[in-house]
Amino acid sequence: MVGTAAGGGSNFVVRTVANQLSQQLGQTSSVDNRPGGGTTIAADLVAKSPPDGYTVLTADTGTIVFNTALFKKRPTPRAKTSFR
Repeated sequence: MVGTAAGGGSNFVVRTVANQLSQQLGQTSSVDNRPGGGTTIAADLVAKSPPDGYTVLTADTGTIVFNTALFKKRPTPRAKTSFR
């Protein structure tokens, strides 16, 4: 999940990584752009997703640090799974 609009630098990097990930895992991966709210829309969706290890948020400093100071109630995802 990408919290920025399609066509930007973050989107390019994420799509490049997703393509490599798909090739290495032998599974399809998809990129879902959910821009808006200072990336809090995407963060909220990831925070509420099932803790199955299949949903990943790409976040920048703004999502993790600045939104903490700007928003009283924020949906910053917490780590819900462990990698094995």
